[in-house]
Amino acid sequence: MLDVAARLADERGYPNLTLAMLAAELGIRSQSLYAHVDGIAGLGDGLALLGQAMLADDLRDAVMARTGGDALRSVVRAMADFADTHPGLYEASLRSPDDSPEMRAASERTVGPLMAVLGSFGLEGDDLAHHYRVIWSSVHGFVTLRSAGLLSWPADPDVSFELMLTMFVNQLESAT
Repeated sequence: MLDVAARLADERGYPNLTLAMLAAELGIRSQSLYAHVDGIAGLGDGLALLGQAMLADDLRDAVMARTGGDALRSVVRAMADFADTHPGLYEASLRSPDDSPEMRAASERTVGPLMAVLGSFGLEGDDLAHHYRVIWSSVHGFVTLRSAGLLSWPADPDVSFELMLTMFVNQLESAT
């Protein structure tokens, strides 16, 4: 069921996903979904956990056998690729862990690969947190703007993305 909901969120946009839409796609009555999820909020929670798990796997795979600037480029590209490939699931996964142990564990697994790469540059403590935030928010902003069609100047957005990566790598390599 979650895989179908994820596909619908990617195709039609996460904010547009409804239980009625999912039920119709599954060929069941909307009320039947309540045996599997706690309403639309429960479906959102399930999609958030699924998105976090998938992204964590992609990020982990992206840094395998890579170090330094190559690892940073690879993990950042994987973040952007996931957002581009799974826009609805990506949006669903943007949740604060709050008091949910499951979401906290999923979030920690998702941030782990980039944190490890940044740590390999010698960053720790607040410096590590600040660099993580700057990179994550930059990538999120970039993919969100690109998805909305707002990177419309004639210059190729892919070249801009690579420039952003080069800036990250150069800054980290020069600081260590």
